[in-house]
Amino acid sequence: MRSLVGDRLPNFTAQETSDLRGSYDILGLNYYGAYYAKNLTRVDPDPTHLRYATDSHVNVTGKLTIKFIIIYEIGR
Repeated sequence: MRSLVGDRLPNFTAQETSDLRGSYDILGLNYYGAYYAKNLTRVDPDPTHLRYATDSHVNVTGKLTIKFIIIYEIGR
């Protein structure tokens, strides 16, 4: 991840890491929908286009049919 995001990925001190470890109260999982991700064969080389949506170097697809629920056609 550091090689893709570089300096935009934050660094945590040892104390911050210790404070965060095990600190969540609940972990939710949305099992009503999902996204598919496909590796990009060509990555945009323009450094001004770097952002959260492009950091993963994947094309994310889905079909939104109901607000907040993603449904996929059979065979896709």
